[in-house]
Amino acid sequence: MLHDSLIPQDHGHETTDDRRQSPRTAQRAELVVRWHHAPDTPVRYRVLDVGDGGVRILSALPLLRGLSGTAITLLPKGEPINRPCSVSWARPPAMRGPFEIGLNFT
Repeated sequence: MLHDSLIPQDHGHETTDDRRQSPRTAQRAELVVRWHHAPDTPVRYRVLDVGDGGVRILSALPLLRGLSGTAITLLPKGEPINRPCSVSWARPPAMRGPFEIGLNFT
């Protein structure tokens, strides 16, 4: 399993854009995703918030819009999700910070 290098960091910045169709809840959690292009290598990402339709994560690397995979688990509780997801948007880093990524559950 790959571990996104941003998980232990707390950058403390949030954006004000709200593009979600449903309410979102801030989370101090990690999301494990298996991307379809590399199914044998799950990746952990720091979660900013979760809604019915998706999740907003932080990533050290940009993820391309349309990239698809399966959201497997929400940590630390180990809550199984097992939902197909895809990257709906990616926001470039501010001041050398992480990329913000919006994942839609499909």
